[in-house]
Amino acid sequence: METWKKFVLIAVLIAGALLVYIPHYNYGYPLHVDEWNLISEMRIVQNEGFQYLVTHPVESGFVFSLYILDLFFSIILFYKFLPLLNFVMVSLVLFYFLNKNYGYWQGVFAIVFFASLKSNVNILGNWFFVPIVFAILFIYSYLFNLEESLEKKKSLYLSALFLFLIAFIHPSSFLVLAIVGFVYYGINHKKVRKSYLNLWPFLFLLIPVLLVILYFGDFSELVSRLVWLPFVNTKVQFTPLIYGILASLFGILGFYLTLKRKELLGFRIYVSISLISIVGFWLLEKSFFSSYQRYLYHFMSGAVVFSAIGLYEFLKFVFVNLNKYRNELRVSVLVLIVLITGIVLFQNYGENYPGTEIYHLIDDSDYDALLFLKDYDLKYVPHRFYLDSAEVISSRDVAVVSYAISNKASAGFVSPYSLEEAFIAMQFFDKDCDFKEGFLDKYEHINYVYSYEKIECSFLREIYRNDKVFLYERIKN
Repeated sequence: METWKKFVLIAVLIAGALLVYIPHYNYGYPLHVDEWNLISEMRIVQNEGFQYLVTHPVESGFVFSLYILDLFFSIILFYKFLPLLNFVMVSLVLFYFLNKNYGYWQGVFAIVFFASLKSNVNILGNWFFVPIVFAILFIYSYLFNLEESLEKKKSLYLSALFLFLIAFIHPSSFLVLAIVGFVYYGINHKKVRKSYLNLWPFLFLLIPVLLVILYFGDFSELVSRLVWLPFVNTKVQFTPLIYGILASLFGILGFYLTLKRKELLGFRIYVSISLISIVGFWLLEKSFFSSYQRYLYHFMSGAVVFSAIGLYEFLKFVFVNLNKYRNELRVSVLVLIVLITGIVLFQNYGENYPGTEIYHLIDDSDYDALLFLKDYDLKYVPHRFYLDSAEVISSRDVAVVSYAISNKASAGFVSPYSLEEAFIAMQFFDKDCDFKEGFLDKYEHINYVYSYEKIECSFLREIYRNDKVFLYERIKN
């Protein structure tokens, strides 16, 4: 690769990484409630051992990855860099396969389209480090290897390996990608018949499947989890408006050309399944195997490849049809088209509809207070995201992060799908000392009160304060 091409590639990677880092620039902690919940699960593994990952296999691969990272970095303070690093790794994988199979510019354009994907707290995206975003690294690797899996044993083994990893990182993505593989091999059934014995590595996929079945126990409960209803703040939008009109047009062109050339069948199945599921959600208000928001992310991630190919082919078409002009003019037109495309792709970058804006759950004062609590009381109470494991009463925002930092769960937050505990906490702080005492008598396991206001009750002893937080220990008779 020529030096100037390396320079362009590095410049595009740095620009994309800086865009991903913008929401984290002035904030030193994880941005999304899911990130905090996954750190909490990692703390359980640290406190109780790896058997927790076996008995709780859903997203256990992602939790294990956090565990490994925490061996080298303070995971909470380092988390702000993980979306950036993940973006770079995914971009390099995209570039590697497209550069290898198509060409340099298709690889570079794919990074640009990938960087332009919208992010918010609902559909997630590059701003966050959560299982589906991490899984995209392996999804791309799986799909590109799937294309050659019937010709090359190495690609087949790698396909099985990447699908196996996806199963432990993000199970709903595993279901979608398993269907993609099933359809792919079904279409190529003649080739499969000749070498079906080579498919034995896929038998290892039974391991995560059986672990998940054992985890849910009740088969009917497992089946019910395959049907997804609307989340809070689900806003159904015309998919090209989310991905981008221009990006969608290039994507349609790329899809058509690869269909015509009989290329990228796995990617075409992946995008088609995602789009069919999105349309099905519009009609039925439910989706299967994964949620509407995740299908949006699957669709956009798959469309990136087709958009890159479509843009390149459009530029080639323009260049060829300007053959009667001087090369300098032809190149200038192409550069202008690329610049206009970039401006259009990123003109609304960072805009979100109401209810999906970035939020900050804690600040430095909260972090310091929770660190104090961790060191103040080293006793460990197993946490299973239910009220009886709570040792602290606090507001909902602090409660989300409490266990991840202090090793102590808060009664203000137990489940991301339940607000009951938040209302309980609000009542506690709104009522008088008699109510508070009665509440603490009812929940004897709660020993600490985390407050933003001074509380003067005889049964509470102040153990810490800073410019924002008051920490109290309960005095038991």
